[in-house]
Amino acid sequence: MKKRKADAPSTSASSTKCSKSYQKLRFVAFCAARQAVLLNRRDGLPRAEWTNDRILARARFCNIDRRDDAVTAELLSAISAHSHWGLREKVLLATALRFSSSRRGEAASLAALVERGRKQAPGDRAETPVQLAFANHQIKCGSGTYQMALNRKQVSSVLEATADAVVARVKAEGKFADVLEASDFVADHMTVGKRPQFAANETAKDFAYVEGLMHPASHHRCRLGPGAKKGLQLVRTAEGETLGIAGSGDEAAVATLRAALRATPTLDWVETIDVEQALCEYSKYEAYSKPGGISANKIFTPHVADAVVD
Repeated sequence: MKKRKADAPSTSASSTKCSKSYQKLRFVAFCAARQAVLLNRRDGLPRAEWTNDRILARARFCNIDRRDDAVTAELLSAISAHSHWGLREKVLLATALRFSSSRRGEAASLAALVERGRKQAPGDRAETPVQLAFANHQIKCGSGTYQMALNRKQVSSVLEATADAVVARVKAEGKFADVLEASDFVADHMTVGKRPQFAANETAKDFAYVEGLMHPASHHRCRLGPGAKKGLQLVRTAEGETLGIAGSGDEAAVATLRAALRATPTLDWVETIDVEQALCEYSKYEAYSKPGGISANKIFTPHVADAVVD
């Protein structure tokens, strides 16, 4: 894959603020433009040609398809590299990653811990390598980071039992019907005082990519996170009548937006979990367009060697 060194982004005030004449993209146009950034970058175009939208050109966004994001790609790569794993190891890795703030570069190290734990006798499972890494602050995560409700020790106390519960549930009752059901199941079992719904949502969306956990149509329902709810409200307010979602409930509105995105040639693969992701990114887009522009830590700096966009 041909890649070129990207131009270093400017951090001057003029580059991070939106002028009064700036015209924000509507939701479907935003999603198409965000996908175009990914495709143009993969085609090796210089950064100046990725997009004409000044916010998309400067700010950090996730992709429309989660599998194109670096952390999810690393997770799926780690699972693929361990073809001998059963469902339990895959569930444990996904859960550990999402309950440690989904940090870039963490999937490989967590996978190594999961692999080491496979060699332990069942009676030793109370102190597995993964649990010890959480409990002993070897993993950078905890309450206080984005949407993290549990600290390391709390995660370590229920992580392995949750992986067992997920596998037992699938064996006893069959695959999860949808992402929403899986999300609530994980949240129930990972609750230690506080209910960690956000991390459970992210974990369940990963389950949709793991064979044997979800029914084929499982992508059709998911639980909207805080960012996605904000994004949906923004779209309802600005385009509700045009898109036909003004009076719809959340689930119906998301289904309508999915159909609208699928009518776009470069987005004809979109599933409900992708709409949830897109709505979250659209709420960021709105925030970046406000006075003050994009803060320094939200400016996108490409990793030149990457095959995917952050």
